[in-house]
Amino acid sequence: MHGPEGCVQVQPVPAIDVAVRPLGTASLTDAQRYARYLRLGRVSDVSALSGDLGTDPLALVSLDVTSDARRISSTHYEYDARSLTATSDPAGRMVSDSEQWQQ
Repeated sequence: MHGPEGCVQVQPVPAIDVAVRPLGTASLTDAQRYARYLRLGRVSDVSALSGDLGTDPLALVSLDVTSDARRISSTHYEYDARSLTATSDPAGRMVSDSEQWQQ
């Protein structure tokens, strides 16, 4: 992807977290499986680099940003999910699909 002039945005394909369920262990519960499904593909770490990054964005893929002197900031994201135990029905008249499309 191209960012503003002089900026590069590298988005490697996210790895599946195999540490959640190593081979040979018990299977996931429905809640764990749901949370894992929702986390797949989400960004977990963002680092901002400054300075001369070169012209080849692929060179940044193997970069160790934890020790690179050009790193000026970083953000870590954690995601969690939970199922709602109760549902609520909003007050008011229920509109059928056919009525909705006619409006």
